[in-house]
This record gives sequence, C-alpha cells and structure tokens, in this order.
Amino acid sequence: MAARPRVRAALVAALGRVRVGGDGFAVTVSAGTGSAGTVTASFSGRRQSRATGLVAALLVRRLGSLPAGVHHIEEVVEPAEFLGELAAEGFDVVLGAPHYDAG
Repeated sequence: MAARPRVRAALVAALGRVRVGGDGFAVTVSAGTGSAGTVTASFSGRRQSRATGLVAALLVRRLGSLPAGVHHIEEVVEPAEFLGELAAEGFDVVLGAPHYDAG
C-alpha cells in the first residue's frame, strides 16, 4: 500500500474519521466479609481523563498528611469522604449500605 500514496492517503483520511468507544466510565467495588458484611460503592461519569486527573489532584492536596511509603488509596483516605469530593465535581457516586450473605 505504501507504493500507492493516493490509496494510503484516502485510507488514513477515512480511518481518521472513525470513532470507536467513548469517554464514559464506571467502576464498582465491593469490600468486606464476615460479620461486618459487604459494602459496595460505584463511581461513574463521563470524561475519564478528567476523573483520573481529579483523583490525582485530590491526593496531591493530602500529601503532607499522608504516611510515607507506598499505599493503596483506600488505606490513606476515608473512602466515603473521598468519593463525596468526586461527586461534588459532577461524577455519579453511589454508596451502598452493608449487606450480609445469608449463605
């Protein structure tokens, strides 16, 4: 195809107009076991890159008060409070009440 510049140019132009996917995202997390039950939270919206940047910015604001070392986010912030800050920025957050497995 490289030998045919016109065909290549037409193909590149056509592929440049094709859009696959979107900017929507959704994350659902369930945590807990035993007598404490399981709690589920979900976080969704549009503009995934903005959400990623916002999470990073909110964590950077807290750097001075965080313990040294490598940690998972939920180890250094209170999840409901943190998700509430994301909700205040226009993202959809649903925090579920604990539920218990009868099995």
